[in-house]
Amino acid sequence: MSQDQDDFRVRNHVLLAFGEEVLETLRHALSVRPLSAGQRLYSEGEPFTHAIFPHSGVVSLRKTEASGASAEKASIGNEGFVGAALLFGGGAALSTSVVAVPGYASWLKIDALNKITEREPAVMVAVNRYARALIFQLMESTACVNIHSAEQRLARWLLTADDRCNHRAIPVTQATIAEVMSLRRATVNTILKGFSEGSLIQTGSGSIQIRDRRGLLARSCGCYARIAGVFQAT
Repeated sequence: MSQDQDDFRVRNHVLLAFGEEVLETLRHALSVRPLSAGQRLYSEGEPFTHAIFPHSGVVSLRKTEASGASAEKASIGNEGFVGAALLFGGGAALSTSVVAVPGYASWLKIDALNKITEREPAVMVAVNRYARALIFQLMESTACVNIHSAEQRLARWLLTADDRCNHRAIPVTQATIAEVMSLRRATVNTILKGFSEGSLIQTGSGSIQIRDRRGLLARSCGCYARIAGVFQAT
């Protein structure tokens, strides 16, 4: 495993579920690379070459229309991996995957993933559990958009991003949040200002630090706890 990060450690929950022996087997097959904000990992319909396992950061799975309009279907962090569509019999991306919050990830060639999945039952169990949790996230998020307020949804997004950034400052702009949540930037600004004035968060230049998770959880909808609970069970 290449050491592109000085303080690198495996933080991806799916990789950790593979077990130490499997990870040791994959040591030279895994390549650690940075994830840059705005980086496009796959376009919809593009064949997968690698499964991408984030250790930090957030990847947005997006649907983009010919008009240029786009919306987020789901998002992926250290709880999962880009490439789960392979489990449903497809070799191509079902969504456009774009890095919303920078971080770093381990890349594993699809051939290597297929071989280790066939050989190691623990790997198949781990990826299937994640796939089920991802489907739950998709269904829950669809309901969330239609039921809950922008403030509740943004609180949920921040809590999830905090988990995925290992509880460090979240390197994200208001413009990116507005884009992935399909909200007006003025709406995002107003909500974040309220969170800041309530000492729930601290905003900096291109970053947000969670100061009061319990308080932010109280402002969030119940979707955060339900989705987090399903992923923790994987």
